[in-house]
Amino acid sequence: MGIAESMKEITENIITSYEERAKALGDLVSDTHATLKGFAQDREKMAGEQRETLSKFTKDLSKSVGNMLKEFKKDHGQMSDDQTKNLADFIKNLTNDVGSMLNRFQKDRDKMSKELKNKLAKEVKDIGTYVKQLLGEYSSDMKKAKEAWQGMSKTLAEEAIEEVGEEEAVRKPKKKRKKRGKKK
Repeated sequence: MGIAESMKEITENIITSYEERAKALGDLVSDTHATLKGFAQDREKMAGEQRETLSKFTKDLSKSVGNMLKEFKKDHGQMSDDQTKNLADFIKNLTNDVGSMLNRFQKDRDKMSKELKNKLAKEVKDIGTYVKQLLGEYSSDMKKAKEAWQGMSKTLAEEAIEEVGEEEAVRKPKKKRKKRGKKK
């Protein structure tokens, strides 16, 4: 009967081991449930912490962005004021520079105008003197020409008298000039 006893012992061992396995399995299931419950609690705790951290981060970020925007607005206002002042100064300086240039141009123009006026007056005077001199020479030349024509005319008349005789030269009537004007 060694076999029957062995079978009985194996059966008892299987039953005992079943209870142990069932108990171990029950413990394993409980441990798993406890672990899963712990994971769920840890997850909820972490979710709460994360929610709180995220909320705090969001508030801090909003506050930081708000402060940055205020700082940007302040800096923008300052830059705008500076730019306005710089543009006003630039316009003022440009106006002064242009005014100075216009004054210089006016002075230079007045100086050139005066010089040109003096030069033109001198040239007009020189031209007047030259014309006077030229007219004097012309008058002198005309006087000489008149004398030459009169002399030639006298000489021709004398020669004509000698050739024709004094009587005929005296008898020739002078031609009458026709009156000019309106016809009646």
